[in-house]
Amino acid sequence: MEATLRRPQETAPEPQTADAADAADAVTITVETKALKGALDRLARVLPARSSEPAYLSVALTPAEGALVLAGTNGAQDLELVLPAEAPPGPTRLVPAAPLTQVVRSLGAGTVTLTLEGETLTLEAGRFATRLHLSAGDLELPLDFGGDPLASLPAAELAALLEPVAYATSNENYRAVFTGVQLEVHPERLRGVASDGFRLALVDRPLPEGAAVHRTFPVPEDGDGAAPEPLALVVPKASVVELLRVLRGVEGVVQLHHRPGRLALHAEGVRYATALLDGTYPEYARVIPAEAPFVAEFDVRPFREALRRTTVMSDATNHRVDLTFEEGRVRLVSEGDYGRGEEVLEGIDYQGEPLTTALNASYLEDALGPVARRARLDLTGPTTPLAVRDAEALDGYLAVVVPLRV
Repeated sequence: MEATLRRPQETAPEPQTADAADAADAVTITVETKALKGALDRLARVLPARSSEPAYLSVALTPAEGALVLAGTNGAQDLELVLPAEAPPGPTRLVPAAPLTQVVRSLGAGTVTLTLEGETLTLEAGRFATRLHLSAGDLELPLDFGGDPLASLPAAELAALLEPVAYATSNENYRAVFTGVQLEVHPERLRGVASDGFRLALVDRPLPEGAAVHRTFPVPEDGDGAAPEPLALVVPKASVVELLRVLRGVEGVVQLHHRPGRLALHAEGVRYATALLDGTYPEYARVIPAEAPFVAEFDVRPFREALRRTTVMSDATNHRVDLTFEEGRVRLVSEGDYGRGEEVLEGIDYQGEPLTTALNASYLEDALGPVARRARLDLTGPTTPLAVRDAEALDGYLAVVVPLRV
């Protein structure tokens, strides 16, 4: 009996009807072992290890003209991959994911031949051969890559919105939207924002050449030239991690599609979709310092190294480091149960009166992570939030860190 695979009609090959499948001969597919291993490993990161839904433990195989389409889901994330293969069009069949992946991982280089016939999959590679029973024929894989066109942009540009900010999301499930990255689509800009309530990271970028937003933005009721409200979508952190993996393997432009509660990405050889978190971030712009009476600029590498050395002795609960900025230098001090660490770093370009502030060193190091060469700190006072920027690209990346209570 043939398993059913639901899929949108845009690009995926259509499975044969049940009557056609019953009448067809066995379908034989030949594919590069390395490519099949890679695809199954990528699907394994999406599929659950255990599930009460048997379909979620299966990989869908659909032979198409000159291709093999593999797909899987965990109910929240769907992934579909297309591999070059010697294959005729054929029906979609569900195969237990774990044994198939383990067998293919054990194979050497070369090609593997898959034969779908009746209720079995025969796998042959060199002198090795094995037979797997297919998943129950009445299972249905609920894939959904649909939605209205939202935007098209280079894959690298989308990754540059998400990757630098993902560190700032919360790992505590009760913090709701703060467990995801907010992707904002503006008429002429795109923005990625993340926060856990104690820190914030933001990347704001104009639409690059060749990109487009395929959405109409309603005009605000108050008018008076107010900017249209952006579309804000909160992507769960686990989905952001997988989305970034997908983007690393894509060259060229990706298409984003959206419907309430769901975001899908279409690119050559891959489609990915994820459920979205309910709600949006609260107004976060008010925590970004508007003016900075104290500004420090420095090469990020020696500062990061000094920070790591000094905070070996920091308190394990809050990783506190005291920073004292003075003309031309900064003093780093950290104390804990095992002792005290102190270092003075010269070569700091500092403007303002001497200032001491206490920070979570881990938060500060994370905030400096996306800065390539030279960082800028905009400080507003000893106990008020400070902003971290890339001194060589002030309009792109921004992070906000809240000082510890002294």
